[in-house]
Amino acid sequence: MFALDYSTDSGSTWTPIVTGITNSGSHSWTVPNTPSSSCLVKVKAVGTALKDSSNNYFTIKNPFIKVL
Repeated sequence: MFALDYSTDSGSTWTPIVTGITNSGSHSWTVPNTPSSSCLVKVKAVGTALKDSSNNYFTIKNPFIKVL
């Protein structure tokens, strides 16, 4: 079983995405509206100390709507 978390502050704090999933090779996630350019994703093996996180930051941007 695995858990996925994300961080918007370079890994200082983590927010759960999902817990207790099996290793299917992928997971769909609706990215929240939490703009940041210091985002990371972490995968943890539940019940162990095994974990790994993104090697690089990614950005979550504000939704952009253009009214014509």
